[in-house]
Amino acid sequence: FGQDDGRITLSIGGLINPTYQWSDGTSVFSTDQNIISLSGGVYSVLVDADNVAPCLVDSIVVFEPSLLEILNANTISPSCAGLSDASIDLTVTGGTPTTDGAYNFAWNNGLSNISNPSNLTPDNYAVTISDANNCKLTYEVNVQSTGGIQILVSGVAPTCPGQSNGSLDLDVQGGTEPYFYQWSDGSQGKVLNNIPAGTYSVTVTDAKGCSLVGPAVLEEAPIINVSVVAVNP
Repeated sequence: FGQDDGRITLSIGGLINPTYQWSDGTSVFSTDQNIISLSGGVYSVLVDADNVAPCLVDSIVVFEPSLLEILNANTISPSCAGLSDASIDLTVTGGTPTTDGAYNFAWNNGLSNISNPSNLTPDNYAVTISDANNCKLTYEVNVQSTGGIQILVSGVAPTCPGQSNGSLDLDVQGGTEPYFYQWSDGSQGKVLNNIPAGTYSVTVTDAKGCSLVGPAVLEEAPIINVSVVAVNP
């Protein structure tokens, strides 16, 4: 598309001293039998010779392929943070496809010659697409990362050492809501109540099945030291 490398080959026999006048509809631009370096368009030629009357051959069409371009580019980020299951899917149109209706894809990082690579990590990708005439198009695609789950823990210590009336509360961010909570003691839910001081762990799983295990430490209540001083009357 947009190039001037078309050509017309005129095959005529039996003429004596033939002459040719090629026109693009505006002016005569060549007197050769065959013409090259043409852009897409409609051409005509006036052929004359010593043994024939002038003959006009018109409506000779040089077809120009449509513009090679990306019709649609779809990217899917990794299903969970840290995974390598992202994908790109390109729909290409125009140009001159190969005999099987395809195009060639040369990716900058050695991916296969396909329009829809998968098992990708978040990154910037570039591809050079070429058709059967080696017309080329370079395109860049950004595969974005998936926001990971973050766990923030707050706690209320037991009122007295050794008691089991403390609690842990979670503030979860990132991932995809809703969240599912599984504590190391078998409890489920965002808040863990009526527990003694100690070290716990919680597994948070989001709606896509992505999970993160986080520690949660509940401090013991401070020990109250009482000093008794006896005073004799």
